[in-house]
Amino acid sequence: MRNISLKMNEMVLQKKLDSNGLHCAMQLPLRIAQVFGFFPIYVGGSNYRSLKIKWLYWRMFYSFITIVTFALVTAGTIWRQIPEKKNILTIDSMIFAANSFVSGVLLLKLTMQWPDFVKEWYIIESRMVTNEMNGNLKKQLNTIAVTVMIVATVEHYLINAFVLKTSMEAAPTVSQGMRNYFNTSYGAVLAYFEYSFWKGLIFEMAFIWNFADVIIMIVGSALKFRLKQVSMRIKSLNKMTTSNIQIWRSLRKDYLRIVALCQSTNKKLSFLILISFLVNLYFILKQIFRSLTKLKTAIEQAYFYISFILLLLRISLVIIFGSGVHEEWKDICFFLQSVQSSSYNEEVERFIKNVATYELVLSGKNFFSIRRSLILQVSI
Repeated sequence: MRNISLKMNEMVLQKKLDSNGLHCAMQLPLRIAQVFGFFPIYVGGSNYRSLKIKWLYWRMFYSFITIVTFALVTAGTIWRQIPEKKNILTIDSMIFAANSFVSGVLLLKLTMQWPDFVKEWYIIESRMVTNEMNGNLKKQLNTIAVTVMIVATVEHYLINAFVLKTSMEAAPTVSQGMRNYFNTSYGAVLAYFEYSFWKGLIFEMAFIWNFADVIIMIVGSALKFRLKQVSMRIKSLNKMTTSNIQIWRSLRKDYLRIVALCQSTNKKLSFLILISFLVNLYFILKQIFRSLTKLKTAIEQAYFYISFILLLLRISLVIIFGSGVHEEWKDICFFLQSVQSSSYNEEVERFIKNVATYELVLSGKNFFSIRRSLILQVSI
């Protein structure tokens, strides 16, 4: 009976680990990314051991085609627009193309590091599987990915709605209007190919999705999820007035492992964070600058305000979810400082010093850190 009970407990813990592990939780977001040519790696396996880089793989071929397309669009757009001395209101396609190309290269680099990265997570997750968990990580990450995809899609089409409306009004047929729209948006590349609707649609799909924002949000949320386990454990031990040195030492070591994981994450994502914020800030400034010009019709005004609100919502979501690491670090600081004297021991003191010594926060190549206050700084 005892052996059966132990096996049952092992099965429960393994199921808990699988449903709340990074590998399982990231499957849907990464499959969404693969639709747009990112993350050319098989993610359907039951654990991280199934993650292997295969160069002779159709997803890898698709990813390279996508990046080459981004490179062609970027080069063609720059070649066409720079000599014309465009102003800030008319270089959207150049900025968007360059961002897509750079993000595509960075995400491909992250894909190469992904198996080892997920293995780092698994080691920590397996050590913390018995700790209390706040919700279901897989559901949280799936919700974020789907929500942001919808917001990004609506925002993109609203920003381009005026160009589409103008193209349709100037054309005798719908197909001619779509041709004019794609030539206006991606003329730098379509000029070298015979136009067809599916080619234009491919270019539209390729540029619609900025997966860098999603990566920042979901990885930040996953780190917060693990830090939340530590803070909840501290609260629980404090309520029980536990002074057992071994328990506090084990918890402190769990925290230090998460610190090492945060450092590893920053090394892999910091440049992606920098690019993401620069591009988002460009489009915010562009919309603010555009507000200084007179909008002729009520439809133009509606398009402008709705797209601007969605753009602000998008960068706010990146900051809120990306800053979750820092917010949870502050909570851990507070809970440790509030430990009762009956629970206080030398391990708690070391724990406090470890937490106070290194601030946990995601950053953009150390130019800035993602904190909640960044929302106010962006608005100012």
